[in-house]
Amino acid sequence: MVCPKGIFTIDIKNWKASAQKNLKYNKQYNMIKQGILNSKLLNDFLQKNQAGNYFVNTIVVFADWDEKLKEHFADIPVLQPEQLTQHITSFPDKYPADECKRIADALKINLFPQVSPAKEKSRNNEDTLKKKSAQKV
Repeated sequence: MVCPKGIFTIDIKNWKASAQKNLKYNKQYNMIKQGILNSKLLNDFLQKNQAGNYFVNTIVVFADWDEKLKEHFADIPVLQPEQLTQHITSFPDKYPADECKRIADALKINLFPQVSPAKEKSRNNEDTLKKKSAQKV
């Protein structure tokens, strides 16, 4: 999420109570490391695509909340869905709207590259030729 309050990765978990209870014993699946890695990857992506070097905040949201989960997480916020908006709006404004738009546009362009009409036409012609060639065989 990109907004004036910052850049956020939001990892939403829908774990059942039994999985939550086993959390402290589960060494293979570390949500904190996963969330921090996702934020680092987004930061690296923004740098690589000349959008800039930005701190990316990590948030984990549990759809099926158990209050005991809080004791397992000190490094990143672990929230209930209804706490997410309040948490994000508690941050001071960090980026002006035009910078948010520039960052969001960099993500859109690099994640969903646009195909030019000429390239699309060429691609369609190639597909048509492949189909005709396949029909002859």
